[in-house]
Amino acid sequence: MHETAADIAFLNKMIEIRSEEIENWTGTTLQNYLKEQTDGDEWNGDTRFDFFLNGNLLFHLEANGTVHQPRNGRIFFHYGQSSNDPRYDSIKSCLKPGFAKQYGVFQTETFGKVNPDAADEEFEMFVLWQFEIARRVDGDPEGFPMREEIEDAIMDALILDTSDGYKVLLGTFRGEWKERRINCRKLRKMKE
Repeated sequence: MHETAADIAFLNKMIEIRSEEIENWTGTTLQNYLKEQTDGDEWNGDTRFDFFLNGNLLFHLEANGTVHQPRNGRIFFHYGQSSNDPRYDSIKSCLKPGFAKQYGVFQTETFGKVNPDAADEEFEMFVLWQFEIARRVDGDPEGFPMREEIEDAIMDALILDTSDGYKVLLGTFRGEWKERRINCRKLRKMKE
C-alpha cells in the first residue's frame, strides 16, 4: 500500500517519525546508526525511522517486533505504489555464490553511488542483516546469539560465499536459541 501525504500526516500525530537522507551513507554508516538507535532508551513502538535516497522513501523501520523479525522491529521497503515487509524465505534466492561481492559494495560504497533499488533482493537482504546485527544485545537474557556472534556468522558465510553457507546462516535468525547458536558454530567449522 502506498502512503499518501494524509496517511503520513496522521502517522505523525500518532508516532514520532525520524527521517534520514542516506545518499552519502555506506552500509557501515547504516549499521552504526541502527546500533545507536536500538541501544537507545527511546526505542519503542512510538518511533518510526524513514530512510530516503535522493528524496525518495527507500525503506522504513518500525520499532516493534513481529514473528518474522522478533525482538525489535520491522523493516518495510518502498517502491512504486507499494511497500514490502521482506521475509527471508521470499528473498533468499539472492543468496548464491557471488553475493559476497555485492554485499561488499553495499558495505563500502555510498548508497548514492550504488543507487540501490528497494525491490532489489540483494539490497533487502543486506539491510536486514545490518538490522540483525544492530538489534542484538550483549548478554541477551533469552540466550539468543549476541551481536558479535551474528557479525561473525555473517562474515563466515560471506567468506564461504556458497549456497550451503548462506543456508546455515539463515538458521541463525530463526528457531530456538540453541539451534541458532549451533548454526553459528557450524558456520565457523565450515569456514575452517
